[in-house]
Amino acid sequence: MCKIYRIALVLTILSIIVYSLKVISPVFAASETFNISVSVTISPTTLVFQGYTSPGALVYIEENNSVVGTGISQSSGDFNVTLVGISSGISNYQIYSQDINGLNSNIVSISDNVMSDRINNVYNINLSPTMTAQSTNNNLSLYGMAYPLSKIEIFLNSNYEYSTLVNSVGSFEYVENASNIPLGQYEVTALDITSGGVISNYSNPITINITNTTSVNPNNQQPTNISPPPVTKTPSIHTVHVVQNSTLNYCSFNYCNGKVIPTTISKKAKSQTNTLPTFVISFSLLILIVIILRRIL
Repeated sequence: MCKIYRIALVLTILSIIVYSLKVISPVFAASETFNISVSVTISPTTLVFQGYTSPGALVYIEENNSVVGTGISQSSGDFNVTLVGISSGISNYQIYSQDINGLNSNIVSISDNVMSDRINNVYNINLSPTMTAQSTNNNLSLYGMAYPLSKIEIFLNSNYEYSTLVNSVGSFEYVENASNIPLGQYEVTALDITSGGVISNYSNPITINITNTTSVNPNNQQPTNISPPPVTKTPSIHTVHVVQNSTLNYCSFNYCNGKVIPTTISKKAKSQTNTLPTFVISFSLLILIVIILRRIL
């Protein structure tokens, strides 16, 4: 009876050992499996355009005839448009603004070597004035918008003729008597120069005609039995005819919303089970069993 008890005790101990090995072995095996998760934030390639135009104007950045960025100039006329997450290398952009009256400035073309993973800047972009013409009482009236407190220079067929100043809200006007302009057809353009000396390109051209208007004296009466006197004429009056004016040109308002998306690189090591700890435990338990059996039996 004592011997049967001893055998039952040994079997119980063996059962406990086997169960323990089943529980302990996966723990050691799992401890050898590991994951490496690395988060890498790639700095976005950024291009910033800074310059001058009329207050409240919409500033458009185009690439390959598509609008890639827009902004609105401040009350000072300064603007800042940022493109985020763009491609590096040589890039060609076209920049222009649309004033609060819907008139466009002339296009400025910029070619820039964009460096990757950094902020690239293009400074001192002075966009041209927006200008329109009107004939009033035989006067040529030229008015428009430009960078506040800058100087406007007006050209007739590329020849500098007149100048005026832009007020603090970005408006200007110049009036010239048409009689002071020789007869003919003219292409009228303007540019502005900031107080810091930054010169814009020429505005979109306006075509005008200066023609001669002659008025007959209405009080010229023909006396009876007297040969008709020569018809007296007033001095010739030049009249302005605006042939082609600046046109409204509305563009699609399409903001550039570049987002910095962190790139996550996840590496998972190949699962490996190191059997050495399990072998050591098993061998130690086997020796313990032998010792117990020898004492019992």
